[in-house]
Amino acid sequence: MDFNNGTSAGSTLAKAMQQTASLVGQPVINATILPSGKPLAPGTPVQGSNASTSRIDASASDFVTQYNWALTMSQLQDFTTDPKNAACAAGNGSSSIPLVGDTGTAPGFYVQKSGLYRATLTPDNGVGQTGSASSYEYDVCVPNFQPAWTPVANRPACNDLPAAPFSSTADGAPKALGVLACFGGLGNPPYSVGVSSDGQNFAATTGSTSSAYVASVTCNQSLSGAPCVSPDVQFQFKATANSTTPSRVYFQLCDVDGDCTASGALPAWTCRPRL
Repeated sequence: MDFNNGTSAGSTLAKAMQQTASLVGQPVINATILPSGKPLAPGTPVQGSNASTSRIDASASDFVTQYNWALTMSQLQDFTTDPKNAACAAGNGSSSIPLVGDTGTAPGFYVQKSGLYRATLTPDNGVGQTGSASSYEYDVCVPNFQPAWTPVANRPACNDLPAAPFSSTADGAPKALGVLACFGGLGNPPYSVGVSSDGQNFAATTGSTSSAYVASVTCNQSLSGAPCVSPDVQFQFKATANSTTPSRVYFQLCDVDGDCTASGALPAWTCRPRL
């Protein structure tokens, strides 16, 4: 009978007895990736996301008295263009990733960047048996996306013909441009945005009190050049600007992997004075 609304020990043993005789009593591994709850199977990667905490839950495994986990990450060979069909082929080489609870049933780790994360489990049932395999490899694929400037495709969310307040007697009111809505290939936050008046020198702020405008990177509506999940650019015309001359400002966006908008097609806006 079931115990505490779960599977009884008798049922577990009965199921194990149906295996090949040499495997009876050996570890039986059942693993899922949390928080999604997707089942893990050796050789079949499941898709994850970066800037998140993940946990591999093997607590439903049977006949295991000791868990030994290791985790590595390999860079991916290609960018993903279709989120429903992630490019998960790993490149050469890998690096070790810290695991919290690497001898427990549910080790956790932080996914910072894209890549193929491979968790290797070597179980033991207390008498030196590891199960049908000496180790089990579970793959979590975090796709890599290439940021791109796509204002036309992103209309109307992207306002690619912005206008900002202008006054000849005082600096105009700052205007949030909503630049993030004009980029595609956004799958690997946080993002760093740089602004430039010449398309070559990018920084968190461009322009000065003697220029036609000042453009500054913001995060959560506060001036900040730090990486952010939803960065924006605040644009402000100076009183010294020419009311009939639009001003051009360039943007560059880079994701957490260091992938940036292509230098040969730097995104730029012409911001018009609004009297």
